Amino acid sequence: MKFKIDRVKPIALTNQISKMTLMGSEIYFVLDTVNDKFDSSVYLPTKDVVKCSEVSLKTIFESIDILEKPLKLGFFDGNKVKNVLTYFDLAALSAEISYFDDGEYFIAENLVLSDNTLKIVLSCLDPVNGFTMMTKDQTSVAFSEDSKVYSFTLNSMDLSKIAKLNTLDATKLFSIYTDPNGVHVKGDNYDIVVDDSIKVSNPEVLIFKTFLPRIDQESYDVKVCQGAHNKIILDSKDTDTKVALNLALRPE
Repeated sequence: MKFKIDRVKPIALTNQISKMTLMGSEIYFVLDTVNDKFDSSVYLPTKDVVKCSEVSLKTIFESIDILEKPLKLGFFDGNKVKNVLTYFDLAALSAEISYFDDGEYFIAENLVLSDNTLKIVLSCLDPVNGFTMMTKDQTSVAFSEDSKVYSFTLNSMDLSKIAKLNTLDATKLFSIYTDPNGVHVKGDNYDIVVDDSIKVSNPEVLIFKTFLPRIDQESYDVKVCQGAHNKIILDSKDTDTKVALNLALRPE
């Protein structure tokens, strides 16, 4: 079976691919024509970091067929797909997806991209290798705020600054804590206040530095959760994107 797309919006598609390749080279999306959704919910193999992102399908594709079930679309190398998109006349780019019925979902077999002169066929991930996309129940648990202790705002400039400050020392962890001066992010050699609206004290929580590159350079509402679930949840103020990071244990 084939799914025709009259126009692909490569900039919007590239943006979504870029978001998800921060989690790894393989990318997974679900196209839902009935509910106008183009989304992805994935996790690292260790399940310490999870990310979900959603946009309107119409911002990615125009004049598309209607499918009665969602279609799973995956690629082994998202950066290769981004690179391929640059080969085309962007204003004339269209697509066709070959797919098969797998019960609850349609599964894409290949994506054919073409403009007025060029056609490229991209093979999709073999479904026998599985999809690491999260189920609705897994997503609900990952982003549950039941054990939230406090929340704060982290702007994109401070997020970028923290990534640079973390290079000042060789330790694997950095921390977040609060006191009457606000919310602090702290490493061995730095301490920065990122939100001065919090005036109560909360003990530090630890985060692996390796998690930061998984986060898009956006501004976030951040929830610190402890108890039943020890994690921080970053809810983007700029896009419909969420990231959850498991907290680290202090080394003995």
